[in-house]
Amino acid sequence: MPDKKEFNRMENKEVKNETLRDEHLDALIRLAFRREEERTYQQLMEENQQEYTTEEAAQKDAIFARAMEKFAAQEKQRKKRERVLRLKRSVPRIINVAACLVLVLCIAAPIAVARVEFIRVRVMKLLAEIQEDHTCLSLAENDEEAFWIPADWHGEYYPSYLPDDFLISWKSSLYNEIMWRNEAGDIIHYNESYEGDVISVDSSDARITDITLGGNEGLMIEDDGKTTVAWNDGEVYFVIWTTLSADECIEIASSVKRIVK
Repeated sequence: MPDKKEFNRMENKEVKNETLRDEHLDALIRLAFRREEERTYQQLMEENQQEYTTEEAAQKDAIFARAMEKFAAQEKQRKKRERVLRLKRSVPRIINVAACLVLVLCIAAPIAVARVEFIRVRVMKLLAEIQEDHTCLSLAENDEEAFWIPADWHGEYYPSYLPDDFLISWKSSLYNEIMWRNEAGDIIHYNESYEGDVISVDSSDARITDITLGGNEGLMIEDDGKTTVAWNDGEVYFVIWTTLSADECIEIASSVKRIVK
């Protein structure tokens, strides 16, 4: 019968042999995977080297081109979302500060008119044709109330009325904000915002009045030659500020309509 020392030696030898068997098995598995990879690679190389007909080559090129276009569009959209999120986190949207900067720029510089392409917005009206036994209802375009908006405007609404001498002087590329100005230096600023957007308006020593626009509650803030009107439609809220009179500000705000292109 082997002594304890001999028994330990035999046990260590068995453990070592088992370890060697495991390592050998692992090597065989890695070799099998390596050969499978080489076989797959060789098959792909042969497929790429085979000659295609003109039609087959055109189809493959078209499929590849569409895939690359889709990838490029997705990547562009992803980068745009990341850029917008970074800006929203890093740039606080304080409207009174922006208004002061705009006023300073307007005083210091001559009027600048943005070069903008426009598209026509339709305004619909309800038609009622009354017959002896029934009334026909339908929607039709109201040509007299149609108005124009910038072609790249992404908001859902837009003022359908502006004084004749006002031209676009600035438009945000990130938010639904736009500003008009006339030669006298008067300003109209329109902002369309959504849930989660916060706008700060300086109302210290200002006159604040409750108003109603389109059946919705709102506020009018009058302060040192500037009038601000804010209201909502249940989903979107609007802010218009101007250096014009309160009545003119209300008239512009009342003209804001949903866009029907």
